[in-house]
Amino acid sequence: MEHTQNPDHQLNPEALEKVWKYEILAVRKWRIESVFGKDASERYHAMPREKDFFVNTGRLPHPDHPKWFEDQDEARRFGQHNRDFWNWCKKQYPVKWRAYEQRVEQNIAKYETMPGAKGEKTRLLELESFMEALKLKWANLPAHEGQQGRTPTATNSQAQTQKQGTGNTTQEDPRTAKKES
Repeated sequence: MEHTQNPDHQLNPEALEKVWKYEILAVRKWRIESVFGKDASERYHAMPREKDFFVNTGRLPHPDHPKWFEDQDEARRFGQHNRDFWNWCKKQYPVKWRAYEQRVEQNIAKYETMPGAKGEKTRLLELESFMEALKLKWANLPAHEGQQGRTPTATNSQAQTQKQGTGNTTQEDPRTAKKES
């Protein structure tokens, strides 16, 4: 399957190989090691196809990214591979998984007692409410709203281009120009 290249990147396969190895893969292994230990991190291997995808396109696929819908199946497959590994680790290392969960719970409890945490929680709840209201507003907009007509900037530049083409160099606003009878 051919993948669409990200037009924002000039592909340099050697550089992307290094990014894959020393950033993406290293961070994944570090995260696994921090939860389950070195033995688990050494067992982790990404799908070779995921690496190839990254090196060939300069990006990782995302199942919900609207710009790259053709890659949704690949993204889901790669994501499932990683979830399966984490689920396997939870079964293989239940004591380490429980210790990790306890650390998370302790950190949350510590955070909630810190000065400013209550204000931050309030601010985040307000932001969440604002975003929900915004999503509802957007969901209720007609599909064509905001997409019809030309912007004044586009109209002005078109008029200036037409005048320049006829040799007339005056820059007149076409919206306020007198109509000839």
